[in-house]
Amino acid sequence: MRKTPYFPLGGGLDLVTPITQMPEGRLIGGVNYEPWINGGYRRIFGYERFDGRPLASDAEWLVIDLDIETELEVGDTVTGDDSAATGVIVAIDGQRIVLTKITGDFDLEEPVNTDLAIITLIERNSGSTLEQQAAFRLAAEKEYRDDILQVPGVGPVRGVFQIRERIYAFRDNAESTACIPYKATATGWDATAITLSVTVRFDAGTVAIAAGDVLTGASSSATGTVHRVVLLRGSYGGGDASGYLALTDVTGAYTDGESLQVSAATRAVADGASLVSSLPPGGRYDFVATNLLAGADTYRLYGANGVGPAFEIDEDDVLTPILLDLSFGDAPSENNPFLVEEFDGALWLMFPGGSLQRSATGLPLTFNGFLGAAEFGLGEEGTGILSTAGKVLIAYTRRQIHGFFPSGPATYEKRLVSDRAGCVLYSAARLSTLYAVDDSGIIDLNRAERFGDFADATISDLVQPFIVANVNNVAGVMAIRESNQYRIYFTSGDALAGRMKPDGTAEFGVLEMTRTAFCAYSCEDENTAPSYWWAGESGFVYKAESGRNFDGDEIESTARLPFAHQGNPASRKRYRLAELEIEAERDVSLSCSYDLSFAGTETTTFNWRDRVVGGGGFYDRDNWDQIYWDAQTYTTARFELRGTGKNLSMLFYNASAVSEPFILQGITLHYDPRRVGR
Repeated sequence: MRKTPYFPLGGGLDLVTPITQMPEGRLIGGVNYEPWINGGYRRIFGYERFDGRPLASDAEWLVIDLDIETELEVGDTVTGDDSAATGVIVAIDGQRIVLTKITGDFDLEEPVNTDLAIITLIERNSGSTLEQQAAFRLAAEKEYRDDILQVPGVGPVRGVFQIRERIYAFRDNAESTACIPYKATATGWDATAITLSVTVRFDAGTVAIAAGDVLTGASSSATGTVHRVVLLRGSYGGGDASGYLALTDVTGAYTDGESLQVSAATRAVADGASLVSSLPPGGRYDFVATNLLAGADTYRLYGANGVGPAFEIDEDDVLTPILLDLSFGDAPSENNPFLVEEFDGALWLMFPGGSLQRSATGLPLTFNGFLGAAEFGLGEEGTGILSTAGKVLIAYTRRQIHGFFPSGPATYEKRLVSDRAGCVLYSAARLSTLYAVDDSGIIDLNRAERFGDFADATISDLVQPFIVANVNNVAGVMAIRESNQYRIYFTSGDALAGRMKPDGTAEFGVLEMTRTAFCAYSCEDENTAPSYWWAGESGFVYKAESGRNFDGDEIESTARLPFAHQGNPASRKRYRLAELEIEAERDVSLSCSYDLSFAGTETTTFNWRDRVVGGGGFYDRDNWDQIYWDAQTYTTARFELRGTGKNLSMLFYNASAVSEPFILQGITLHYDPRRVGR
């Protein structure tokens, strides 16, 4: 008698459960599917290069029929004689041309390029068939993609971050003598868009200098506008104030020992010659975007790189270094912090040796103990600092988790949260709680604080072999808010996507990125919407969760289901049909191969292919221009099964550079029971 059991897909990748005990909806292998928030597995979004110019995925195209065949070629620009509209040719088929980078609106029957006439204007972003529409889309995207360039320089892009509408990237120059900061602009990466301040150290300060003052060197006649004033020691009233000034619009060079004057009155003495700010080569950048001054226009970026001083980039794109006074007894031995965070109205920097430094409250550039700055020791190398929603600063080492609990103004009670769980460098991220990669797996801070023992705090048991193999290859992490996902990028080119469920458990999928990452970040744009960025050895900056492909390459996705026995591992079954539920935007082509009886030698692997068209909707619920009225709301792919065995494992495969993400939701299996195996 025919059996038709149904099982939903979900649970994520499972590398440890015994095969006969594994739930049918889990995965025993596969790439580029992520566990989805409403169940099932979603084929991931793509990533695409970025430098400030329009993204390839934003490309539109227009199909035009001409009165005669043209001698124009792909790449040529077409101009309407009457409308002055323009477009770049990306495809030609006889009298039909396809344009992108369109400006203005062409007129029907107007001459173009003088000797041709338009006889038909076809709707934008269209094609006669789905295949033709896909081809036109790819051609238009390529035209945009080819304009987008690498960050100038050599080696990996060492950092990239978005703060509101501003996006910055950092890469070593061609001579490897400095790391150059760039800003994304409408014409690409631009180093000149960032002003490197000139710094002058001072001592013997008697009268405060203010931002906006014009500073003159009494001997050198150098001048500059004061941008930042940082007091590190002493007081103006005592005549022994010392610190440094960050200047812009500097002419000349200040010299050691000369009087520093404002309006011809001496305010302090130069303690060394002036220096143009620069970032040393090497390192890997960590960032925090915050407003520590509480002004409407003081939301700024703070960075650290592990090879030189931390720095600030403000709303005017001025870079100011954070120069500590290393002569203090509790100062680090070198000014080379590698992690940065904001907490309790101050900037926190992690230095080598487990030295955690806090700035003065509301003064992120000022590390002056008399003004409230402080130093805390962790006892071993720090690997992460993050603040929590509960107003606690968490500081990680590789083996321990510490918490700094405010106990008064700029004072804290330091508690050991866990002495058996820690964090791999650059792996800590904040969602509803904090997550980090530890040698024992992925640690949930709430569970670590509650149980203390790493075995109870780990939420990645099902993918532990993958974590163990990659624990020392973490490039960076993202906290993807839309799906409550903690995503880890590895230097191997793989990534691990973990969806954090409300019950405290997690389910995972492996991503195969085709390019290797050196750093990865979660940011916010000018509308506080999340944005995600990563970069690596290629020199390109990539926007994650964007586009339909991997920077022009197809996304290959596979999902391998367990060897499911339908509740009876001993009996043989004659398998007939599998109906796969899919939620898709429009056009998805899937291949299915399957193995019987643990892929033993007495069975054969079969292949089947089906194509589904989705994107349908309901008349009274969905928007008119966002669904396809001739398509199903939910679609089913049917795969014929041929063979008899004790169990069945199916593998689904898709490769596409144009498909929107789609979701594999569940399977109805058709089979006939047979005898018990002998």
